[in-house]
Amino acid sequence: MKTTTPLRFSTFFLFVLALSCGKQTSDPAPVNTFDDHVKGCGDFIVNRLIDPDMIVTVWVDQKKIAFSTDFQTFNDVANEDFARVELEQNCDIATEWKETCNDVAYPNNCTSVFWKLTKGKLSFKVSKVLDEYGCSHIYLATVVLENAEFKKVGDNETRTFDKIEFKDVTVGWCAG
Repeated sequence: MKTTTPLRFSTFFLFVLALSCGKQTSDPAPVNTFDDHVKGCGDFIVNRLIDPDMIVTVWVDQKKIAFSTDFQTFNDVANEDFARVELEQNCDIATEWKETCNDVAYPNNCTSVFWKLTKGKLSFKVSKVLDEYGCSHIYLATVVLENAEFKKVGDNETRTFDKIEFKDVTVGWCAG
């Protein structure tokens, strides 16, 4: 009896499927909850689209502060040296968003305007504590920024946000 091609393919598919159901021997890489308005990368950089023309970015330097799986809260992060928070405003925010956590530059005819954090409460935690963080140890970061006031660089204009949250964002990897 001659075996047909579809039957061979089906048998092969079921065999591969059965192999993939085996016990995993290592922890899977964490995957952030899908939110197309949130991105993360690097040692600890999280980004969120917060307005049609604005991205807020939070950088946390693990060499200056120990990370924890429990929330750490800082009532005025604008005065801390382990973190930096800023807003970027751009009329072509879609292009800026594509460049976020990416090593490819895209043409953009708009000039970015930056806003510096002048006050705000920052809470953050990570999914696992590592001896060393960097670009090859993927983990999740959750960040909550509350009562954040930003001042436009070179101007006195301010913007205030009650709460900006970044939940389970994948970090610990580098573009390129």
